[in-house]
Amino acid sequence: MEAFFDTNNNNSTFGPAWDCVGFFTVPIWAGLLTTLLLLLIPCIGLYMLSDIKTMDRFDDPKGQPIMVPNTE
Repeated sequence: MEAFFDTNNNNSTFGPAWDCVGFFTVPIWAGLLTTLLLLLIPCIGLYMLSDIKTMDRFDDPKGQPIMVPNTE
């Protein structure tokens, strides 16, 4: 950075101060990441709930019971 901002007037005054700090500070990043994590957990839960499949066959109490073989 140049010490003297205005070179046309040959003044020895300094130009406006520039603060070279980023827009996102550490607390802002921590808050954003925490918020994203807390939003991600319910989204994953809702996705899992929406993927539950119901049974396509139900046991009839008056008829023959459903037999599921459990041998491999």
